[in-house]
Amino acid sequence: MQLPRAKHSKQGSARPWVLLALVGVAALAAWWLAMTPPAVLEQVSAPPSGAAGEQRTLAPADPSKPAEQASPLTGEQRSPSPSQRTDEQQRSAAGPEPEVAQHMPAANTPAVPTRQGPVDALAKRFAGESRGASSETEDARVRAAFSDPAIPTDMLRTVECRRSVCRAELRWSAQHDAAYVLGLTRAVGTFSAPLGVEEAGAPDGDGARPLVVYFGLTR
Repeated sequence: MQLPRAKHSKQGSARPWVLLALVGVAALAAWWLAMTPPAVLEQVSAPPSGAAGEQRTLAPADPSKPAEQASPLTGEQRSPSPSQRTDEQQRSAAGPEPEVAQHMPAANTPAVPTRQGPVDALAKRFAGESRGASSETEDARVRAAFSDPAIPTDMLRTVECRRSVCRAELRWSAQHDAAYVLGLTRAVGTFSAPLGVEEAGAPDGDGARPLVVYFGLTR
C-alpha cells in the first residue's frame, strides 16, 4: 500500500513545475508580441502569396493624399505630358527669350575697317606729288563711282587725285558696308592698283565712322 501513496506524492510535486513552465511560456509570448513591430507581425500572419484560392483585401486609398504620391517616379523621372511636350516645342521654335537675344551677337555683322595695305607708302607719295593734267578727270570719276542710288550721298566727303595717287575721305557704317565696298571698288577700278585703308575713327552721332583711303592710279 506504500507504493500508490509514493506515486501520488510524486505527481503532486510535479504539478507546480508544469504550471510554472506554462506561465513562463505565456509571459515570453506576451513579451514577444509587445516588442515585435506591427510590420513584422503582418508579414508573419500574412498567408503565402502562392496559396490557391487566396484573395487579398486592398486597403482603400486615402482621398486626402494626391494621386501623384502613389507614383514611384520622381519629378525628373516622370515623362512630360503631351501638352507639356507641345509647349516645349513651341518655345524652341520661337527662338531665345528676348533677354537672351539682346546679348547674342548679330549674325554676319560687318567688321569695322582696320588699318591695312601700304598706307604709309601711298600717303608719303601723295604728299610729295602735285596735281597733274588728269587730276580733275580722276576726281570726277571717283565722285561718279559713289553716285549710285544704293550708296548714301554723304558717304564720300572729299576726294583729291594727284599724279599717281588719290586720297578719299569716307563715312563708313555697318549698315552701309555693302555700299562702301561697291563705291570703293568702282573708284579704284582695278585690283592691280595699290590700296591703303586707315583705321576707322570713332562713330559720330549717326553711327558713321570717318575713314581715309589711299589708292594708286594705273594707266
